[in-house]
Amino acid sequence: MSGTIIGTLMVRPDFFKALIGTFNFGYIPEFPPWAPSDAVKHRMLTMATTFGYIGGSVMAYIVYANWVSMHKWGLNSHKDIDAIRSHALTRDRIDYLPEDLESVDRLRRLCSPLHWDVSMGALVLFIVTGAFMLSGAVVLMPLQSQFEGWSLLTNQAHVWATIHPTLVWVYYICIIAALWGSLQALPEIYARVTHEFLKSIWPKLTWSFLRVKQAICLYIFLVTMVIVWSDIPFNTLIQIVGFLSVNLAIALIMIVALYLNFKLPAVYRTSSPILIGAIISSIILIIFAITSGFGLAKKLIGF
Repeated sequence: MSGTIIGTLMVRPDFFKALIGTFNFGYIPEFPPWAPSDAVKHRMLTMATTFGYIGGSVMAYIVYANWVSMHKWGLNSHKDIDAIRSHALTRDRIDYLPEDLESVDRLRRLCSPLHWDVSMGALVLFIVTGAFMLSGAVVLMPLQSQFEGWSLLTNQAHVWATIHPTLVWVYYICIIAALWGSLQALPEIYARVTHEFLKSIWPKLTWSFLRVKQAICLYIFLVTMVIVWSDIPFNTLIQIVGFLSVNLAIALIMIVALYLNFKLPAVYRTSSPILIGAIISSIILIIFAITSGFGLAKKLIGF
């Protein structure tokens, strides 16, 4: 993050205009004459897809439930945890948490590292996203970069070349490392989430995590081959994925999170300011999910 901030400062963006634009809600700038025709024709879909991908990384946080369970943090370290889980699967309300002040305080302290991690992750996401948008506006806008196809990755090298030509190689090495890390992590993340959902929906069945992971990997491989051979346009591909796995998925996750919050005993529920913020966030996410879905259907079906 430090390198991104320093690099952005070195290309000298207009921070005053950026600050005004940050709080200019509802304003959508006009597209330049050289903008890709697909983005101009489907501007609301483009906006919704961009919004989704900026915040899409939060999807990985739902794996925390499994992570906490694996490391036996909080209630998961209880000697009767298997009985508690069996009890939880048969009850509509969460009535098995201790409600004495000492136990509540202990569980909250055990969850505090997760709270800090999520909070810092959101802050880093905001700063890095803003830095990339500012540096892109300063460097890539004059080059009339259209970000068509996979040029999204190669064109960003111009930002680093503006600082020093040697950084171009550093940039490509970092991109390769990031892509490799994503390829390594995503099957694990998808498998963990799928495994947890399957166990929750059909608790009486035996679900092998390894089998689920193998099925996920096979699915990714087969779908990837179909996409490659079908030669689906890059823009359409990211818009489909953006709607299903980001805009729609995160909106649903947020609704479920609110629902689960009200199933908790009152002493464990989130504070009023956070709850209000969560409700507002849910409304925004639902609006963007609808915008993304409607725009994509209009593009693919043409209604």
